[in-house]
Amino acid sequence: VGFEKPHKKIFEAAISEAEPWLCLEKWMGTGSQAGERTPLKPEEILHIGNDFKKDYVGAKEAGFHAVLLDRYDEKELADSWREGGAPVFKDLIDVVEYLGREQFELGSRDRCGAYLNGNEISSKYGPIRKVYE
Repeated sequence: VGFEKPHKKIFEAAISEAEPWLCLEKWMGTGSQAGERTPLKPEEILHIGNDFKKDYVGAKEAGFHAVLLDRYDEKELADSWREGGAPVFKDLIDVVEYLGREQFELGSRDRCGAYLNGNEISSKYGPIRKVYE
C-alpha cells in the first residue's frame, strides 16, 4: 500500500481488501438495482486497535467507528485514551457487549451467499452499523 497507520490510505486499502469477503449484494429492489454490489462504507466498519494515534485517531479520521483494547491492564495509558474520547475495553467480549448496549447491528446487510472466484464462501460477516429508532 505504501502507507502506514494512521494514514487514511491504509484504512481505504483495508476496505478494498475486505469487500470481496463480505456479503454486499442488494437483493431487494427491482430492475437494474436488484443484485448490484453496494460498496462498503467507512461508517459501517469498527476498527479495534491498541494505539491511540494509529488505531483510534486514524480510524476516526477515515470515517470508521473505533475502539481500543487495554489487554495488559495499563491503567494510566487506558485513562489517557478515555480522556481523548476513545472507548476502551479489556477484551473482545467487552467490545461485543458494548456494541449490543449501544444498539449496533452486527452482520451482513442481507442474508446471502457470497462468491469469490466462482466458489461459494459461507459464514460471511458483513458491515457494522448503528441502529437508530
